[in-house]
Amino acid sequence: MTATSSREPARVRIPGILGDAAAVGALLREHRALGGNESFAIGSALAAADAIEARRLPSLLATRALSEDRAPLDVPPAGIDVVADERAHLRFLVGSAVAAPGAGLFPPTPRMPWAMPLARELISQLTRPGVSIVALPRAPADLATAWAQGVVAQRDVSAQLFASNALRSLRAEAGEPSAVISAHHAADAPGGGELRLSLSSPFAPRAAQGFRCAIQPMERVVDVATMLIDLMRDCRVADVRVVAGVHPDRDALTGGPLLFKPETLPTRALH
Repeated sequence: MTATSSREPARVRIPGILGDAAAVGALLREHRALGGNESFAIGSALAAADAIEARRLPSLLATRALSEDRAPLDVPPAGIDVVADERAHLRFLVGSAVAAPGAGLFPPTPRMPWAMPLARELISQLTRPGVSIVALPRAPADLATAWAQGVVAQRDVSAQLFASNALRSLRAEAGEPSAVISAHHAADAPGGGELRLSLSSPFAPRAAQGFRCAIQPMERVVDVATMLIDLMRDCRVADVRVVAGVHPDRDALTGGPLLFKPETLPTRALH
């Protein structure tokens, strides 16, 4: 879900509870979102990623196994704080389903005729004055798969929002920018490393901007690099440099995250 506050500079909070979870469930049944299975329930909480991450799954599933009803897992709601810029927020709708043995709830290549109706329903329930919301629903999945796909989707949408805003600003101030993509050690990244995208122009050195793109443990670095390169191509950035090797987290001079510009690239390290 991408939320923007286009008119109000003050923070706006969207509650992490749906006003009508039954409407969402009815919509999914109507469009056969779980392979035609109708024995499911959708919770009203919008859960953050840490509520269903791997270390929490054993206790969540154990609690569910002891329950005698079909209610969804009890996950805490997480509100969304919207400020006066565009941001991607990740939330999960958690449900429970009862299916016959061998029945497939999650087709490998699902059709998603419910996606647009669900997006409209979520927008209608969550929109607040001064806030514009774009909902980007994903296909239903088990908790582990949903978490993995969700964190990657949030990162990729965040990269798109960053590139759109940064390029608009740089082009208005200094003309066409250059892009540099580099790999770095990063202790606070899930897998210990990340790719960084730097956008800059020699005509506006103070306007340079950077994006940290964490590598998830289940991802290949080349796939994430390809995503960033394709994004720059889609944004019509002609000068894209990819730095070979893995580089330190911090700039030795400033102490901040290390970001390269075309004029500061390490020698013998450019592809």
